[in-house]
Amino acid sequence: MGKQIRFLQSQEDMKEFTDVIAEIGLNVCVCKKRPPISSDCYKLAEDVKFNDTYYLSLEKMNEILLYEAKYTIYSLNPSKIIEYSAPRKYQKKGETDILDWGRLWIDSESYDYPIYKQFEKLRRWIKKNYTYISEAYIAPHMTEDIACGRVIAAVNSGSIQIVDEEMKTVCRKTWLCNCRLIDGELVDNTDERFYRRD
Repeated sequence: MGKQIRFLQSQEDMKEFTDVIAEIGLNVCVCKKRPPISSDCYKLAEDVKFNDTYYLSLEKMNEILLYEAKYTIYSLNPSKIIEYSAPRKYQKKGETDILDWGRLWIDSESYDYPIYKQFEKLRRWIKKNYTYISEAYIAPHMTEDIACGRVIAAVNSGSIQIVDEEMKTVCRKTWLCNCRLIDGELVDNTDERFYRRD
């Protein structure tokens, strides 16, 4: 169990987000091998990319690693990390990217530790700076990409919702982030303004 917040970010949004992470004093690391069979599998991340999972911590790597003798592997202490899963990028359909949500997640074991306050800071920052659309938060640069049809965002099952040239929904089996910019506001297809043709 734990808490999470979901979002969509472009590469530019991810870069800005890692700047915020650094400002509040968190280290960003990534596991280069799976499963991590040695402590040097975990490295400080130089940049953030689609499809990768990162671990945020107030402490140095050697202070959050746990050695699991039974499996002879190293893992991360769940009470000292925030998991940052960058959005997943699937195939392209023409010039359109198909993405799945990224998320910040923290284990319930962390609630009594300082890392939980950092999670809450990041969560509040996302809520303040991103646009909430039905199920998740959309980062500023991603907002424009979605509104222009350059991105189709898939949720959970990875199902894809295709929209026609007039941005009318073809399939509604799964809610997906089909949005338009209307009067400077990002609206999704649950809003009647989405279908307005002015």
